[in-house]
Amino acid sequence: MVIISPILERDEDHGDILQNTAVIISNTGEVLGKTRKNHIPRVGDFNESTYYMEGNTGHKVFQTQFGKIAVNICYGRHHPQNWMMYGVNGAEIVFNPSATVGALSEPLWPIEARNAAIANSYFVCGINRVGTETFPNEFTSGDGKPAHKDFGHFYGSSYVAAPDGSRTPVSLFPFLLHDLTTDKSGNKSQECLYILQTITTGSVNIGDVSEEEGKGGEREEDAASVDNDDDDDDDDDDDDDDDDDDDDDDDVDDDDEDGDDDDDDDDYDRDDDDDNDDVDNGDNNSNSHTRNSDSKLITAEYL
Repeated sequence: MVIISPILERDEDHGDILQNTAVIISNTGEVLGKTRKNHIPRVGDFNESTYYMEGNTGHKVFQTQFGKIAVNICYGRHHPQNWMMYGVNGAEIVFNPSATVGALSEPLWPIEARNAAIANSYFVCGINRVGTETFPNEFTSGDGKPAHKDFGHFYGSSYVAAPDGSRTPVSLFPFLLHDLTTDKSGNKSQECLYILQTITTGSVNIGDVSEEEGKGGEREEDAASVDNDDDDDDDDDDDDDDDDDDDDDDDVDDDDEDGDDDDDDDDYDRDDDDDNDDVDNGDNNSNSHTRNSDSKLITAEYL
């Protein structure tokens, strides 16, 4: 895996000033580099200019095993030029690690990353902190409100947005895994989505998914083979001269016409229609799968 690790960095080369920095670590453990927060908020409790400096690393893009990635830290998502420059520099996936509270920016949260994905033709992963934070000592904020200890509610709502405007549903679960693919033609497409809630032990064991799983074509073939088997059985039954057998054949035919086979075929057809509607790029991609897991598994569709 590739790890994006936000840290508090002390810049010894510039008088020990503090930077809001993200370090990118490759799948081999190599530190690929770092990027710093470009824009510092001065609003409400987020008056970060009292302890952070604006970043000086520009709009870096990092080549990884999984594609070219960039990191637009927190408040930088409010500035369209940031998103644009990552795209100009060749990013395929841009991550936006954030820690923001409801009253300040929640109405903007479901819009900004999605808009950036559409405008710049890359994937965006919006990641926000969850929970609340209360400090032992009172502090004042930049908007002049009385001193207080409660910082507010971090509303989470992490999601992934695709270049075509589709996005993963809002999740209240602690772990979100999303597969992205870039095909040989360079077209970006989403492959599948899993939202997992880890069990109390914290272990997650995800089973393999076969290539055939989630493909409408294979399901159509399966449905056709069921029909063929039914036809063969009917032909064999019709060859029997016994009246009781004929009655049984009629029962079998009635069951086939009104029973499980048609229901199964209808299910296949409905599944195929759903898959065709959800697939954005490539016939072999699906937006939902089922995996065997020791964790609670919820299969979700794109919104």
